Parts: sequence; C-alpha cells; structure tokens
Amino acid sequence: MSTPAKSIPLGRAPRPRTNPEDLAQLVAGGAEAGFARPLAPPPEPVAEPAPVTTPAAPPSAPAAAPAMYDGPVSPLRLEVPDLIWLALKMESAKRKVSVKYLVIEALAAKGYAEGLDLSLVPEDGRRNTKR
Repeated sequence: MSTPAKSIPLGRAPRPRTNPEDLAQLVAGGAEAGFARPLAPPPEPVAEPAPVTTPAAPPSAPAAAPAMYDGPVSPLRLEVPDLIWLALKMESAKRKVSVKYLVIEALAAKGYAEGLDLSLVPEDGRRNTKR
C-alpha cells in the first residue's frame, strides 16, 4: 500500500489579468523592474532590394554527392595509449577529418591499401552539412 503524496504548499496562485487596466498596470510595474525591455535591438531598416538579373546560362544539375567506397568492409577495434589517442584527436581536429581517416591514411602510406583510392574514403564521417 502506497502512501498518498503530500501536497507542497506553494502559496496562492497569481490571479489572471483579464481586463486591460490590470494588464497595463502589470506591464508598467514590470517595466520598472526591467521586465519590459526588448530582448533584441530594434530591427534595422530594410534597404530596397537590388534588381534581380536573370543568369545567362541555366543552372547546371546539382552537384552529385562524392563517390564513396562501397566494397566490403570489416571493423578494426584496437586500444591505443592515451598519448596516441590525444595526438590523433588533435590532428583530426586541425585537419577537419576523422580519426578513422587518419588511420586509413597512415596504413595506405605504409603500403597496406594497394588498389584503394583514398579519394573514395570520406575524410569526415559526419553528414555533409553546410556550416
């Protein structure tokens, strides 16, 4: 058998401001306390838009996503010392590539990726988003 939950006394609920006079009084009182300040600066005046010129050539087809390696893959799980992991993370952040790409690049430099086109391996494993 569970015990009924105790209600926590929170005090009286604020009364709703239904008429315009009460609402105006509340807004005026809040303005004195700093609650009526605008959160953002006033919008800049909108300049007249430049006339639109039509392009001479029709837009070409959207660029296709870069080709990716779609052959068979196998997972490679290994433990590395923290110093190596930190160095890999720092280098990947500097070059804006993934740690996986750095490892594949190093293996290719040692000759383990014969026949593999590194341009098909994505440099960054995240989704292609414009930032």
